[in-house]
Amino acid sequence: MPPPLTLNDSPKELVLLQREKMPKRQLILVYAILLIVALSVLISLGKYFLNPYFEYSEAASLMKNEKYTEASQAFLSLGSFKDSERMAIKTQYLQGKYLLDKGRYQDAIALLVEMEDYEDSINLITKANYQLGKDHMLAKRYPEAISAFSLTTNYEDSDALLIEVSYLEGKRQYNKYNTIESKMYFNKAKNHKDANEYLRKISTLEKFWGQWESTPRKDRLIFKDLNIGFVYSSGWSNIATVNIEGDDLSFLNTTYSISQETSKMTARTGDSVIEYTKTKENAELPKEEVVIEKPFPAIGMTKQEVKNSKWGTPKDINKTITKYGTNEQWVYSLSEYIYFEDGIVTAIQQ
Repeated sequence: MPPPLTLNDSPKELVLLQREKMPKRQLILVYAILLIVALSVLISLGKYFLNPYFEYSEAASLMKNEKYTEASQAFLSLGSFKDSERMAIKTQYLQGKYLLDKGRYQDAIALLVEMEDYEDSINLITKANYQLGKDHMLAKRYPEAISAFSLTTNYEDSDALLIEVSYLEGKRQYNKYNTIESKMYFNKAKNHKDANEYLRKISTLEKFWGQWESTPRKDRLIFKDLNIGFVYSSGWSNIATVNIEGDDLSFLNTTYSISQETSKMTARTGDSVIEYTKTKENAELPKEEVVIEKPFPAIGMTKQEVKNSKWGTPKDINKTITKYGTNEQWVYSLSEYIYFEDGIVTAIQQ
């Protein structure tokens, strides 16, 4: 039996005496609780210090397995741990290369433009734009192809492709009667194929554009793009397509010419000549359109006149080039053919 405690005993003696009084089972329980608390603290500290290493290793594994989006997000979440920021940039770069190899050019460009200064990103962006331009060109999305090739100057055959696709879009706009747009594209393709000839035709058209009024009857002619609008004093109007013949325009049997001396325009139909004065530089075509009876193809017609005839555009064209000139056979059916020599109809078979 231990002696009773007194106020003169030291704290250490008091603890020892208290421990001696505590049952053994309670003592074990206290130690167990202290051990659990200690382990919890150690585990928390371990997670705090070791978890970034595990996450970094997982991010590196994701990058190795080409799961670039997840890897990039994992590296970014690590902040400044080790070289996580550099690895996040590398992962994005590798993803850009991966998308480029898979033909996802726009997605590759979107990633790589954010890191133009990283390794050879600039070259990869150029390559992606080049391939994107070729895809657009193949799909006949010419304006998009022009935009892409404009960013790849001096890369492989980009300059030549840019000229070719500008020419093709110029032709398409011209055939849609959008001559202002076509002129812009043909100017980018000067000296390529027959681009200069198209520019010459557009230059001829531009001289006529506007509204012209005849002196005696006050009839009006309106030229816009490849169209001519007739507005007669009687109120009747119609729209047609003109042909370009050198510096003149023509429709059916009428030829329209502009005098350099007087700036007047004359409309000549056989021996009949009507003089017109320009009253507006820009004018809208009449809204009412009356279909004009088209003529049958005839000997002496040009190609454009044949296209404007009742036979229209052929199903097929066979061309023969000799030292004497160019001959063409336009095929409309098994029994209908038109033959040209240097662009002029010389024979019709039906």
